[in-house]
Amino acid sequence: MGTRNSTGSVRPPVAEIRDAPVEATATVPAQEAHGLATAQTYVVDTGVFVRWFLAQDGYEHAREIQKRFVLDEITLVTTDIARIELAHVLRTKGCVPGLLDRNSYVKAVRTIDDLGVEIRPTDAETLERAADWAVQLSLRFFDALFVDLAVQTGCPLLTSDIRLARAATRYISTEVLRPR
Repeated sequence: MGTRNSTGSVRPPVAEIRDAPVEATATVPAQEAHGLATAQTYVVDTGVFVRWFLAQDGYEHAREIQKRFVLDEITLVTTDIARIELAHVLRTKGCVPGLLDRNSYVKAVRTIDDLGVEIRPTDAETLERAADWAVQLSLRFFDALFVDLAVQTGCPLLTSDIRLARAATRYISTEVLRPR
Protein backbone atom coordinates (compact mmCIF):
# COMPACT_ATOMS: atom_id res chain seq x y z
CA MET A 1 0.00 0.00 0.00
CA GLY A 2 1.30 3.50 -0.77
CA THR A 3 0.56 7.04 0.33
CA ARG A 4 -2.20 9.12 -1.20
CA ASN A 5 -1.23 12.45 -2.76
CA SER A 6 -3.37 15.59 -3.10
CA THR A 7 -5.01 14.31 -6.28
CA GLY A 8 -6.08 11.07 -4.59
CA SER A 9 -3.74 8.79 -6.50
CA VAL A 10 -1.67 6.35 -4.51
CA ARG A 11 2.11 6.60 -4.57
CA PRO A 12 3.81 3.21 -4.07
CA PRO A 13 5.85 2.79 -0.89
CA VAL A 14 9.31 4.30 -1.20
CA ALA A 15 10.95 0.92 -0.49
CA GLU A 16 9.38 -0.55 -3.65
CA ILE A 17 10.67 2.30 -5.77
CA ARG A 18 14.12 2.54 -4.18
CA ASP A 19 14.96 -0.94 -5.46
CA ALA A 20 13.84 -0.08 -8.98
CA PRO A 21 16.29 1.72 -11.25
CA VAL A 22 15.89 5.42 -10.64
CA GLU A 23 15.40 6.61 -13.95
CA ALA A 24 13.66 14.19 -13.11
CA THR A 25 15.59 20.19 -10.19
CA ALA A 26 15.04 23.63 -9.49
CA THR A 27 14.64 25.17 -6.08
CA VAL A 28 11.97 27.69 -5.24
CA PRO A 29 9.66 27.71 -2.20
CA ALA A 30 6.26 26.11 -2.63
CA GLN A 31 3.35 28.27 -3.55
CA GLU A 32 0.89 27.21 -0.85
CA ALA A 33 -1.57 29.88 -1.96
CA HIS A 34 -2.00 27.80 -5.12
CA GLY A 35 -2.72 24.58 -3.23
CA LEU A 36 0.78 23.13 -3.50
CA ALA A 37 1.92 21.61 -0.24
CA THR A 38 5.64 20.91 0.03
CA ALA A 39 8.77 23.01 0.43
CA GLN A 40 9.68 22.74 -3.26
CA THR A 41 7.26 22.31 -6.12
CA TYR A 42 8.09 22.24 -9.81
CA VAL A 43 6.05 22.23 -12.98
CA VAL A 44 7.68 19.50 -15.07
CA ASP A 45 7.52 19.23 -18.83
CA THR A 46 7.49 16.02 -20.82
CA GLY A 47 11.18 16.19 -21.70
CA VAL A 48 12.06 15.64 -18.04
CA PHE A 49 9.82 12.57 -17.83
CA VAL A 50 11.30 11.19 -21.07
CA ARG A 51 14.76 11.34 -19.51
CA TRP A 52 13.62 9.08 -16.69
CA PHE A 53 13.72 6.32 -19.33
CA LEU A 54 16.07 7.45 -22.10
CA ALA A 55 19.67 8.59 -21.70
CA GLN A 56 19.29 11.93 -23.48
CA ASP A 57 21.13 15.12 -22.43
CA GLY A 58 20.17 15.94 -18.86
CA TYR A 59 19.02 12.44 -17.97
CA GLU A 60 21.18 12.23 -14.84
CA HIS A 61 19.63 15.42 -13.49
CA ALA A 62 16.17 14.18 -14.48
CA ARG A 63 16.74 10.98 -12.53
CA GLU A 64 17.92 12.98 -9.50
CA ILE A 65 14.59 14.81 -9.68
CA GLN A 66 12.71 11.52 -9.83
CA LYS A 67 14.59 10.21 -6.82
CA ARG A 68 13.95 13.39 -4.81
CA PHE A 69 10.27 13.17 -5.73
CA VAL A 70 10.00 9.52 -4.68
CA LEU A 71 11.66 10.42 -1.37
CA ASP A 72 9.07 13.20 -0.85
CA GLU A 73 11.74 15.91 -0.91
CA ILE A 74 9.97 17.79 -3.71
CA THR A 75 6.57 17.89 -5.39
CA LEU A 76 6.04 17.61 -9.14
CA VAL A 77 3.04 18.92 -11.03
CA THR A 78 2.32 18.60 -14.74
CA THR A 79 -0.46 18.87 -17.29
CA ASP A 80 -2.65 15.95 -18.26
CA ILE A 81 -1.25 16.29 -21.77
CA ALA A 82 2.21 15.23 -20.51
CA ARG A 83 0.98 11.65 -20.13
CA ILE A 84 -0.05 11.50 -23.77
CA GLU A 85 3.07 13.27 -25.02
CA LEU A 86 5.27 10.94 -22.91
CA ALA A 87 3.62 7.86 -24.43
CA HIS A 88 4.17 9.23 -27.94
CA VAL A 89 7.81 10.23 -27.40
CA LEU A 90 8.76 6.97 -25.68
CA ARG A 91 7.20 5.03 -28.55
CA THR A 92 9.04 6.97 -31.25
CA LYS A 93 12.37 7.51 -29.47
CA GLY A 94 12.37 4.44 -27.22
CA CYS A 95 10.51 1.52 -28.80
CA VAL A 96 11.08 2.17 -32.49
CA PRO A 97 14.89 2.37 -32.21
CA GLY A 98 14.92 -0.58 -29.78
CA LEU A 99 15.92 1.35 -26.64
CA LEU A 100 12.79 0.18 -24.79
CA ASP A 101 11.17 -3.22 -25.10
CA ARG A 102 7.41 -3.59 -25.28
CA ASN A 103 6.91 -4.36 -21.56
CA SER A 104 9.14 -1.49 -20.43
CA TYR A 105 7.28 0.89 -22.72
CA VAL A 106 3.84 -0.23 -21.56
CA LYS A 107 4.86 0.23 -17.91
CA ALA A 108 6.56 3.57 -18.60
CA VAL A 109 3.43 5.22 -19.97
CA ARG A 110 1.83 4.83 -16.52
CA THR A 111 4.75 6.23 -14.55
CA ILE A 112 3.46 9.78 -14.11
CA ASP A 113 0.26 8.38 -12.60
CA ASP A 114 1.83 5.49 -10.71
CA LEU A 115 4.36 7.69 -8.92
CA GLY A 116 1.68 10.19 -7.94
CA VAL A 117 2.81 13.25 -9.90
CA GLU A 118 0.08 15.87 -9.51
CA ILE A 119 -1.76 16.12 -12.82
CA ARG A 120 -3.68 19.28 -13.69
CA PRO A 121 -6.54 19.04 -16.20
CA THR A 122 -6.57 21.00 -19.43
CA ASP A 123 -9.91 22.81 -19.72
CA ALA A 124 -11.14 25.32 -22.31
CA GLU A 125 -9.71 28.30 -20.40
CA THR A 126 -6.32 26.60 -20.16
CA LEU A 127 -6.38 25.89 -23.90
CA GLU A 128 -7.15 29.54 -24.61
CA ARG A 129 -4.38 30.85 -22.35
CA ALA A 130 -1.90 28.34 -23.78
CA ALA A 131 -2.81 29.37 -27.32
CA ASP A 132 -2.05 32.96 -26.36
CA TRP A 133 1.31 31.95 -24.82
CA ALA A 134 2.15 29.87 -27.91
CA VAL A 135 1.62 32.85 -30.21
CA GLN A 136 3.19 35.43 -27.88
CA LEU A 137 6.35 33.40 -27.21
CA SER A 138 6.52 31.48 -30.53
CA LEU A 139 6.27 28.14 -28.71
CA ARG A 140 4.97 24.72 -29.62
CA PHE A 141 1.45 24.49 -28.22
CA PHE A 142 2.37 21.66 -25.83
CA ASP A 143 5.22 23.77 -24.40
CA ALA A 144 2.81 26.67 -23.93
CA LEU A 145 0.64 24.43 -21.73
CA PHE A 146 3.57 23.99 -19.32
CA VAL A 147 4.27 27.74 -19.33
CA ASP A 148 0.63 28.41 -18.50
CA LEU A 149 0.68 25.88 -15.66
CA ALA A 150 3.81 27.52 -14.22
CA VAL A 151 2.12 30.93 -14.41
CA GLN A 152 -1.08 29.62 -12.82
CA THR A 153 0.69 27.82 -9.96
CA GLY A 154 3.51 30.29 -9.42
CA CYS A 155 5.97 27.37 -9.51
CA PRO A 156 9.17 27.19 -11.54
CA LEU A 157 9.19 25.22 -14.78
CA LEU A 158 11.74 22.43 -15.01
CA THR A 159 12.47 21.58 -18.63
CA SER A 160 15.01 19.93 -20.87
CA ASP A 161 14.37 22.56 -23.55
CA ILE A 162 16.69 25.57 -23.35
CA ARG A 163 14.72 27.37 -26.06
CA LEU A 164 11.53 27.05 -24.03
CA ALA A 165 13.28 28.28 -20.89
CA ARG A 166 14.70 31.31 -22.69
CA ALA A 167 11.36 32.21 -24.23
CA ALA A 168 9.47 31.98 -20.93
CA THR A 169 12.03 33.38 -18.50
CA ARG A 170 10.53 36.90 -18.55
CA TYR A 171 7.26 35.50 -17.21
CA ILE A 172 8.16 32.52 -15.02
CA SER A 173 11.06 31.01 -13.16
CA THR A 174 12.68 28.28 -15.24
CA GLU A 175 15.40 25.71 -14.81
CA VAL A 176 16.93 23.60 -17.56
CA LEU A 177 18.18 20.11 -16.82
CA ARG A 178 21.93 20.06 -16.40
CA PRO A 179 23.67 18.25 -19.26
CA ARG A 180 25.91 15.26 -18.55
